[in-house]
Amino acid sequence: MALTIQQEPTQMNTAYTKLMYSVISTNVNQPQFKYLCDVKDHNGNLISRLRQGQNNADGAIFNVAIPCRGKLYEDDTFYITDPTASIGKDSPKEMQSYKQFKVAFGCEYGTSPSSSVTVYNGKGGVGAPAVSGSDLVLNRAVWEPWNENQFLSSSTAPVYANSGTGSVNFFVYEASGADFVDVNLRVNGAFPTGGYGGTGSFAYSASTNADLSTNNGEYLLEVISITGVPSADQRASLEVYDMSNQQMIIDISNVSGSGGPNEILISTPFTGSIGNVYGCRVNGIPTSSFNPPIFEAYYLCNNYTASSDRVRSITYPLFPDNVVGVGGYPNTKAWEVTINSTSGSNIGDIDSIYPTLNDFSRLNIPTLAPLPAGNFGSWNWNYQDSRINFTGSNPDYSGVNVGKLFLTNWPSFVRNDENNLEKSHILKPIANNDRGTLSYYNISGSAENDNLTRAIQIALINAPGNGVPATSKGDVKWSEADLNALTPLLTQTGSGADIPFVTLPAAPRNLPLLSPATGSDWNVMFAKVGPSEEHKFYYTRDEPCEYETRSNFAFINKWGVWDFIGLNTPTNKNAVINERSEFMAVNADYNSQISSYDAYNRGFTQYYMNQDYKYQITSDSISVTNFNNGRNHNNTGGPITAISEYYQELFTSPSVFLQVEDKFIPINLTNTNFTYRTNIRGQKNYQVTIQYELSNKPRSRT
Repeated sequence: MALTIQQEPTQMNTAYTKLMYSVISTNVNQPQFKYLCDVKDHNGNLISRLRQGQNNADGAIFNVAIPCRGKLYEDDTFYITDPTASIGKDSPKEMQSYKQFKVAFGCEYGTSPSSSVTVYNGKGGVGAPAVSGSDLVLNRAVWEPWNENQFLSSSTAPVYANSGTGSVNFFVYEASGADFVDVNLRVNGAFPTGGYGGTGSFAYSASTNADLSTNNGEYLLEVISITGVPSADQRASLEVYDMSNQQMIIDISNVSGSGGPNEILISTPFTGSIGNVYGCRVNGIPTSSFNPPIFEAYYLCNNYTASSDRVRSITYPLFPDNVVGVGGYPNTKAWEVTINSTSGSNIGDIDSIYPTLNDFSRLNIPTLAPLPAGNFGSWNWNYQDSRINFTGSNPDYSGVNVGKLFLTNWPSFVRNDENNLEKSHILKPIANNDRGTLSYYNISGSAENDNLTRAIQIALINAPGNGVPATSKGDVKWSEADLNALTPLLTQTGSGADIPFVTLPAAPRNLPLLSPATGSDWNVMFAKVGPSEEHKFYYTRDEPCEYETRSNFAFINKWGVWDFIGLNTPTNKNAVINERSEFMAVNADYNSQISSYDAYNRGFTQYYMNQDYKYQITSDSISVTNFNNGRNHNNTGGPITAISEYYQELFTSPSVFLQVEDKFIPINLTNTNFTYRTNIRGQKNYQVTIQYELSNKPRSRT
């Protein structure tokens, strides 16, 4: 009565793609059989139950994107003054565009074609669907099926490469008593530290499995009787277990010796694989009826937040830096071993161990066989190759591979030196009275925290450029302690489902502490995350002239988060009369004893008028940037042609707001078409015309 998940989406993912699950059951021949799919929120509350019969391959493929999509909302973060974060569990309430879901499968069938049907849990029992995979972690980004360069095939591991390292953790057990067997483990002719009833670990590394060699992944394991035993017979056993893939590699039990000293009781070759941790146990066995006890030890582990957890091993020893999974938690959740601990309240028993977090993630992020039909690179939105975290696809001017952190497609340069900023860099425009935010995902390693002064910093500077040192005009800093006081999610790095989504206040009006500095001669603003200089995003000051109107637009971009663009330009406002209703009134007075005639009485009289206002602005010319300009000034979105792509996101956004004084009001863009900048050589300048109307129209007149 088994039901098996054969395919599931990669994590994390977007609701604006096809989130395909493939399931198969051994009960498809039962009367009235149907597959069931329960889509639940992170607490397990049912959102939707989907049903379908078996397909031609006796399985079923469910797309759960649509029921999940309806539970993702726009974030209420226009006016935040402190960084805020969410891991998709409905907290804080201001952030609802990123959530975790649970998907479970089962089936239903009857005893005959006309009987009632019973719901089965997919595990052999009656009850709600219970066969589940990884927690589904979704945002509102847009996956374009033709943009295959940004999306890895679902048959390929989407994120982490093998670390090239591995280790063997060993434990030598000798029973106490007068007739104990004094044994030790010898590896390639030498005794590793920790034998004689102790524990130890030895590491190995290689660029590939083909490079493994003696003492570097290839070993001769020997169990040796050291001094002999009083009895004429002695026994030992050896086991080697692959703790990363959870399978026994070597199991040699109850081997007898003659009783002499320095006798080799067991000798066997062993070859490890890089990226794996192996547990090795040697037992000295005094009698054939003796059963070695289980190994038990406790460890404190860093859970990739500000706190730590205690875990237990009942199989093999752990050592610092081992990365473990714990039973009862999603297999995408990781902990890093720090120190030994005494027994006590623990969160669970470890069930898998890896040399590094890269190896853990490589093996635990679900990877799928590609769908059998279609010309898509993948059904799955892949956040790494889309450069939400660092992939090395974006070298900076010094040639060091860095990436793009912030979720905006504005084509700003990846720079780490404001002393050399130039006009050709096309920094994003911002003004003193603008509101705005920046968002990013704090995937493991993507945004390290500076525990001293500036885990996050927003700064105003005067940057003359051309090598002239920039001067600070004011900044706002949140140290790691400040961020932890707001919420530990701001400093947590994501593992599995718990990837923090962070939004920063990133405009002068969102930062009251910057108010004194906004009157200074600052000309550049930057937002910085962590101590690394490449985690910066730069703005240029762009204040309106007296005859111009500042139009600061907020819109949902292709990453599914709020983005902002401000323009200084005259605004054309047109009144449009959509509807007039009127009737013919007579000049004579019929409501008196003596009728009179008055030419001033209305003939045609209007009793209803409906109107609207249409607005139009045209940006200043956006000139061509010198892409190389004598240096390797790379640009995160490619050449400045990406500006037309950026404005496309404004025109096609499902939600657009306009800042009016200090508030955002909803508007509807009415552009029916727009022109990309398609000719770098021919289109020396590029302008954008934006037409819009208020979502809340003027009141009708009666």
